[in-house]
Amino acid sequence: MYLDQALLVVFAVFQAAILVLYAANASVRTPSTVAAAALVVADALGLLILSHAEHFRSIRPSNIINSYLFITLLFDIARTRTLWIQHAPKPIASIFSATVAVKLFMLIAEAIEKRKILSPRYANASPEATSGIYSRAFFWWLNETMSTGFRRVIHEADLFPLDDALSSIALKKEAETSWGKVDKNRSHALLWATLNANRERLVAGIFPRLFMIGFRYAQPFLLARTIDFVSSNAPDNIGWGLTGAFLVVFLGMAIASALYYHMCYRFITSLRGSLVTMIYTKTVDLNITALDESAALTLMSNDTGEYP
Repeated sequence: MYLDQALLVVFAVFQAAILVLYAANASVRTPSTVAAAALVVADALGLLILSHAEHFRSIRPSNIINSYLFITLLFDIARTRTLWIQHAPKPIASIFSATVAVKLFMLIAEAIEKRKILSPRYANASPEATSGIYSRAFFWWLNETMSTGFRRVIHEADLFPLDDALSSIALKKEAETSWGKVDKNRSHALLWATLNANRERLVAGIFPRLFMIGFRYAQPFLLARTIDFVSSNAPDNIGWGLTGAFLVVFLGMAIASALYYHMCYRFITSLRGSLVTMIYTKTVDLNITALDESAALTLMSNDTGEYP
C-alpha cells in the first residue's frame, strides 16, 4: 500500500511540474496543453484517493486503476517519443520521460495481488476472485492447477473454491428477487427476469467484444499503411511505429478474445444456475399431485444442461 501511495504522490508532483512548465513556457503554451496538463493533475489526485479506497474495500487489484494506467501508458510512450523527436523544451521532455517511468512502476505496483494481506474472512477465496486484470487476461491464476495436473492426477481437494458470485445461494437470491419484481403477464417474462438477474455478467462481456471488433477493423488499415511504407522512402521510425502497432493489435485481440469468452462462460454458468434453482424451488413448492412425476426435473436437465 505504502509503495503505491508513494508512487502516486511522486506521479502527482511530476504532473504538477509539467503543468507549471507548460504554463510558464510561451513557446509551447496553448489553452489545450495547459488544460490537458491540469486534467492530468486532477487525474493523479483522483488516483490517489481511489487507490486508498480500493486497498481497503476490494480483495483484488483495482480494475479501473490498472486499465487507466495501461491505456494511458501506451499513449504516454508515444507522446514521449514525439517530444524528443520534435525537440521540445528539455525540462518538459525530461520530466515527462520520468513521469512515464514512474507510471510504469505504478502499473506494476497496482497489479500486485493482495492475498497475503487479506483478512481471514477472505483467506480461502478463489484465485480468480483475488486476481487482477492482467492475471485474468492471461489466465495466470490457473497456473497452479495446470502445474498440479502436469505432475499428477487432479483431485477434488486441488480445485479452487467457487467464486461467491456464481454460488447457488447468490444466484438463487438474485433470480428470485428479479422474478418477484417482473410482471408475470408480460411476454417472455422469464427471459427478461433471468437477463435482469444476470445483467452485470451480461454487460461484462460487451466491452471485450467491442475491443475485438476494433482490433479486427484496425488490421486492414495497418496492412495498407505497411504496404505504403514498404513502397516509399519513409524513415525507419515509421516502420518501428508500425511494428509496435501490429504488436498492440494482435496482442490486444488475443487478450480481448480470452476475456470475451471467459465472460461468456461466466454468464452461461450464472444463467444455468439461476434457471436450475428457480425450477428446483418451484418443483419443491408444488403439490406432488399437481405435476407428473419428475417432469420438471427432466425438463430442467434437457433445457439447462446443454452447452450452446
